[in-house]
Amino acid sequence: MSRGSPAINCYFEAARIENETRARKYIARLPQLVTELQQRPSSGFIHILERIASVYPLQVVSALRPVLDAEIFVQIIENVSKKQPVPVLPDDHKFSALSKVLEKACNARLTDVRMWNRLLCGFSRMREFWAERHLRYASQLKDEVLRYYYSAISVMGS
Repeated sequence: MSRGSPAINCYFEAARIENETRARKYIARLPQLVTELQQRPSSGFIHILERIASVYPLQVVSALRPVLDAEIFVQIIENVSKKQPVPVLPDDHKFSALSKVLEKACNARLTDVRMWNRLLCGFSRMREFWAERHLRYASQLKDEVLRYYYSAISVMGS
C-alpha cells in the first residue's frame, strides 16, 4: 500500500486532466504500481493498472517488461494475437496480476505492443558498442548537415 497509493494519486490526477500533455508526467509512477502488484498479486490495484493499460498500453508494457518473465511476456502476446485463451496463473503467483494487465494492454493495441516488445528485445540484445558507433555517426551527420545549412544561409545573406 505504501508504494501503490502515491501511484494511485498520480493516476487520479492524470485522469482529471486527461488529454493534456501534463497528464503524461504521471505515467512515471507506473513502476511503483507494478512493484506493488508483483509483491501482492491479489491487491485491488490491478483494476487501476488494467484501466491504465487500456489507455496507455505502451507505457504499461515498458513498465512491465523488466519485471515480467520474458517467456510469459511473449506467450501472452502470442496467445492474444491468435485469439487463444491466455493461461491463467494461480492467484498467489507473483506474475498473475501482471499477466492480466499485459493481456489488457495487448487487447487494447496488439500491433503496437508486439512491435514495441520486438524493438525493446532488439535493443537489449544489441551490443553496446554498435549503438554507440551509430549514434556517433548520426551525430556527425547532423553536424555536417547543419554546417552546410549555416554556410548556405551566410552565403545567401551576404
